[in-house]
Amino acid sequence: MKNFISPTYNHYKLGMLAIGTIIVLIVSSQVITQAIYYQQAKSARVLKWANRLPALNQEINQLSIALQQQPTNNQILTAELDQLNKRWNDVHVGLHMGNDTAAIPACNSDSLLNLYAQMQPYRDSISNAVITLVNTNSAKDRVSQAKIIQQANGNYQAAVERVLRQLESEAARQLTRLHHVALGLAIFSLVVLLFEFCFIFRPASRTLAENNDALVSAYQEQEALNKELTAVEEELRRALSSQKDVSASLEKAKTTAEEAAMAKAQFLSTMSHEIRTPMNAVIGLTNLLIEDNPKKNQIENLQALKFSGENLLTLINDILDFSKIEAGKIDLEKSEFRLNDLVNGIDRTLGLYAAEKDIAFVCQTDPKIPQRLLGDFTRISQVLNNLVSNAIKFTLNGSVTLTAKLVKVTPKEATVTFAVTDTGIGIPADKLEIIFDNFSQASSDTTRKFGGTGLGLAITKKLLEMHGSQIKVESKVDEGSTFSFTLTLQRALEVQPATADGDSLTDKESFTGLRGVNILVAEDNQMNVVVIRQYLKKWGIRFDIAENGRVAVEKARAQPYDLILMDLQMPEMDGFTATLNIKKFAPDLPIIALTASAMLEVKNRVVEVGMSDYVPKPFVPSELYHKLLLHLKRTNAASD
Repeated sequence: MKNFISPTYNHYKLGMLAIGTIIVLIVSSQVITQAIYYQQAKSARVLKWANRLPALNQEINQLSIALQQQPTNNQILTAELDQLNKRWNDVHVGLHMGNDTAAIPACNSDSLLNLYAQMQPYRDSISNAVITLVNTNSAKDRVSQAKIIQQANGNYQAAVERVLRQLESEAARQLTRLHHVALGLAIFSLVVLLFEFCFIFRPASRTLAENNDALVSAYQEQEALNKELTAVEEELRRALSSQKDVSASLEKAKTTAEEAAMAKAQFLSTMSHEIRTPMNAVIGLTNLLIEDNPKKNQIENLQALKFSGENLLTLINDILDFSKIEAGKIDLEKSEFRLNDLVNGIDRTLGLYAAEKDIAFVCQTDPKIPQRLLGDFTRISQVLNNLVSNAIKFTLNGSVTLTAKLVKVTPKEATVTFAVTDTGIGIPADKLEIIFDNFSQASSDTTRKFGGTGLGLAITKKLLEMHGSQIKVESKVDEGSTFSFTLTLQRALEVQPATADGDSLTDKESFTGLRGVNILVAEDNQMNVVVIRQYLKKWGIRFDIAENGRVAVEKARAQPYDLILMDLQMPEMDGFTATLNIKKFAPDLPIIALTASAMLEVKNRVVEVGMSDYVPKPFVPSELYHKLLLHLKRTNAASD
């Protein structure tokens, strides 16, 4: 036994073994105890169930005697006897075969099975006599069947008594065996506990006592260390408290900044809509007046009005674009475009501006540049438009030149350098960096003389950075400037699917292709209604006006239209909700959004609800016409 108490580790293992043994003994005792309780409950249920047999048999005997004495068949007694017979039969079968509902187990004792076999003839005789007695109307038959029941009843009662005695005897034997097992387990448990006390727990307690002094010494050392740790924890707590204060301040500042950004975006969206709506009327009515052959003395005023309106719209667009770039709301798209189309578009739009100032505007495109490229046509065009319009604005005489030169070409990519050169006022060397800052120009004199927000070059720089490029500038005062940048664009596949008829439209197309077309215009602003009504009449289009989205849905449901122009912000029901409702009963009807909002979220929402296209206000009449013609041709081609 010496090995049992030598090392502390052995004490630990033996202690765990002893505790495990005690747990096993306790669990075994619980199991035996539960088995005794279960056996007692089962025996009680079986005996209670068996004791129902004599009582039911006696009731059957009494009812059979009562029926025997009736001059005629008594329906009430007959029904009661029939029910008693069924209950008696259920109890008899349950005692023999078991009954799940009453938790009566099936008999598995040979002695009981033998007794059940002895009961069976009497039970069958009584049951058959009861069935005959219930079903007969003959007084004589009732008497004879009642006698059979009475004769068999005594034998059945005696057999039941034997069964009850056997059940009690077997239950007593099973409980006795369980009690013996419990007693044996208790004696064994006492022996095990005595052994463990003498050879495990007592030696272990002596060892623990010997180690107690060492533990006390270690505890004292621990107390000293705890004091040092407490001091360190206090210092850390103060540091954490300070850090939490800083974190709370940062979180508050972050929340404030996010709320401010959200408010800014909402403000810009609202202001975009509110400013563009009257601008649509101003520019639209100005275009109508210019197209209606005005008097010569009115043309100059109308041109000035149009120029001022378009300049104001440009300023609005610059502010919105700058805000969207700052908020990270602009994602570059990748679609196929032709470089010649891009340059020619700039030539057409800004060539008139240069001609008005009597400035030569030249576009030069390297013929070696692959024409079919992939990139964000809108943003590249915006960059070039900003640079060219700035060059024209700051050039008083001379020329402005836009060049596109091929740097490198591979089967998959083309690298192109774009340059805009002017003979304008130039930029001082010390101002070459700040001109790309937000709301900055070379000098206050420049702002007063030439106007502008100072955002054009800032937007250009940020858009080029999104393309992975940088803007470069070379300039001399009074001699001119050159702005240049290089883009690497993917080449489009040489073989492209043929576009549907009508997908390619030009400005030379006449405005007669929509005569007789029937469209619905959903617009709540009366000035916008005035403008668009004039153009639709000029183009020979039949149309109806809906003052809000709810009326638009009702009109679209009441009669067929070829196309719907849908404003997005309307009372009662907005354009998005109206579109979703119309698409339920007219899924193929083209719907073009016509709105003053220029936010990216609005454009994404337009696509999500199933609108066919998007036309911003103020709209360009030719652009609106071409989009109407394009989507109507597509619809007709699909129906054919």
